[in-house]
Amino acid sequence: MLEDDNEKNMLDELNLNDKEDKELIQEEINEMEAKAFDDDLTGQTVEDASDSVTVQPVKFASFEDSVQTSGDANKNLDILMDVKLQLTVELGRAVLPIKKVLELTKGSIIELEKVAGEPVELFANGKLIANGEVVVIEDNFGLRITSITNPDERLKGL
Repeated sequence: MLEDDNEKNMLDELNLNDKEDKELIQEEINEMEAKAFDDDLTGQTVEDASDSVTVQPVKFASFEDSVQTSGDANKNLDILMDVKLQLTVELGRAVLPIKKVLELTKGSIIELEKVAGEPVELFANGKLIANGEVVVIEDNFGLRITSITNPDERLKGL
């Protein structure tokens, strides 16, 4: 690029007194500098710019090729597999005064805030992780999970 002093010297060498001629030459110099600057940025000249550009589609790895969660890359996850979590199924809640709690005996019935058949919550270490429905398996109760809590909502609970 030309510097201001060089431009002034060029104009003086041409010995032009006409202001219009000087302005015209100054515009040409500015255009040449702009073209040179653009060429530096793109790395090509105006003649090269007309060449076609090759576009190729992006190739992503297939999910089928990925390693299973028990693979070598996930050995650290195996460390957590023996960690115990306390799971709690909440059938409902009730607020009772201490007097009523002290009066509870075998066979007492506590009315819960939930309606029978309504989904119940599954908590892991006190954090809501899923909803489900109570099922009976032989003489035992169980929980059939119907929905998992959204990860964003689980993070809010922390």
